[in-house]
Amino acid sequence: MFDLLGRNVKRMKLWFKWSFGQMGTPAVYYGDEIGKTNSWSFEWREAGRRLADMEATGKLSGRELSQVKEAYEKQMRDHASEPPKDRVLEKILDGRLVHRGVVDQADIASAGENPVYQGMRGLAAIRGNSKALRDGGEDIPIETLDANVGGYLRRFRTESGAIGEEVAVLANMVGQPKTVNIAKSQLSAAGRFELFELEQQKSVSFTDRGDYISLEIPAYECYYLEIQPQ
Repeated sequence: MFDLLGRNVKRMKLWFKWSFGQMGTPAVYYGDEIGKTNSWSFEWREAGRRLADMEATGKLSGRELSQVKEAYEKQMRDHASEPPKDRVLEKILDGRLVHRGVVDQADIASAGENPVYQGMRGLAAIRGNSKALRDGGEDIPIETLDANVGGYLRRFRTESGAIGEEVAVLANMVGQPKTVNIAKSQLSAAGRFELFELEQQKSVSFTDRGDYISLEIPAYECYYLEIQPQ
């Protein structure tokens, strides 16, 4: 996942926070908890064989063959276990042999200082302490009117059926701030209320516009907003 997200710690945390807020047991693929990247060593070994076969059979020839060979040699010299640095190499790649690298003792020893790991542990603690996120039996989509901002509402009800706790999860998936307008009816919010961000442990400001609210979400940010009636 870390590779797919451009090895960007903020985007990785966004992905964790979005998934940890949903119903069910959060699942973390081996190595994602420390931002472990994939290894391409086996894939490149097989790519070399494919290149030789394609040259022998004439599937690659002339200038095209020269370009692929040059790019492959440079990749093996400088980036032998990393994703392709030149798109021309896609001609000899399959992708099925890309695999997760080994999590070794050095990775384990440095986990305490790893920002991805520390972020994930913090989110696990937040989930464990929130009735809405941990035990909420309702997971309701929130319409943000913006394709780049996703949202859902986690709701916990008491034994009597009354709403006990609600957390709105809102995620800005792009690299610039987004202002969204959300109908109050989607938040079960009657009267005055506050939006308290569970990770940052502070209130998030918004503009009350009558039937809906407007709030800004920073780039690559996911909010856990507990709805607190005033």
